[in-house]
Amino acid sequence: MKKRICLIGEVLVDLIADSNLNISPSPGGSIFNTANTLSKLGAKTSFYSQIGDDLWGKYLIQKMTEVGIDHNFVKISSDFKTPLAFATLDENNNAHYDFYKSKFNYTIQNNDLYNAGIFHFGSFFSVLSENQKNIQKIFNTSKKEKYHISYDPNYRKNFTKDNMKNLFNNFKNSHIIKLSLDDMQNIFGISDIKIGVDTIKKFNPLLIIITAGKDGSYLSFLDKPIIKVDAENVTVVDTIGAGDSYSSGLLYYLYQKEIFTKEFLLSLKEENLYDMLRFATKISSISLTIKGADIPKDLLSKV
Repeated sequence: MKKRICLIGEVLVDLIADSNLNISPSPGGSIFNTANTLSKLGAKTSFYSQIGDDLWGKYLIQKMTEVGIDHNFVKISSDFKTPLAFATLDENNNAHYDFYKSKFNYTIQNNDLYNAGIFHFGSFFSVLSENQKNIQKIFNTSKKEKYHISYDPNYRKNFTKDNMKNLFNNFKNSHIIKLSLDDMQNIFGISDIKIGVDTIKKFNPLLIIITAGKDGSYLSFLDKPIIKVDAENVTVVDTIGAGDSYSSGLLYYLYQKEIFTKEFLLSLKEENLYDMLRFATKISSISLTIKGADIPKDLLSKV
């Protein structure tokens, strides 16, 4: 049986406003964006989250069903409001958000984690105190079942001391860490790629990927030299979900190659690493050319 890519995080509705305040809804949430693109690429994808038994919750279930995301592990609660995010764009087409959220009350059961090949998580969800029992359960099961943990911190500047403690624990328990240059600067105060890689290596991941926008992306693997792949030159419509799409490219490459164990990951050759970064860059570039993070499947089929 083919392994699954499992993802835990927030799913919400992005309400994207143009300059005239015309609003378009789109499914969103950093980790959900990754799940959405993964499923459209053809990966067997399971999503773990909580939504409300309301209009927007029904909208999200419909969207998950349409693209084939397994939502059996999404809790639907009558006393929980489906989260919303109002997204506005600045003069550089970068997105800025106002969030309207409820507190999660969600528990993963041990038998929910069967047949996982990779478990991906991140964003603000990953550092909230109420989510740590679920995340620790994922870590513990990974050690027994040998699946990969992939982490994208998607750092926000208002993280508290407890948030940061949880973030570093997530780093320590992850095999694959993908973060942006902005994340690295905000978390560690570091803008130099080599120094940043050396700092993250102290957490002992197997793979470190740093995305740097127009300057491309970098990968560190074991003690080998850092490799770089340039960004593609595209006309940017907006940046919503570009980093999440990049994560989906990385994970789908591993999924296609069935690289679900440490031994297989350690066997990657330099050409594999370059191919993985190029594929992730391509998926991210497609995201930059559309409005929002919900990439049409026909665009992905051309990759």
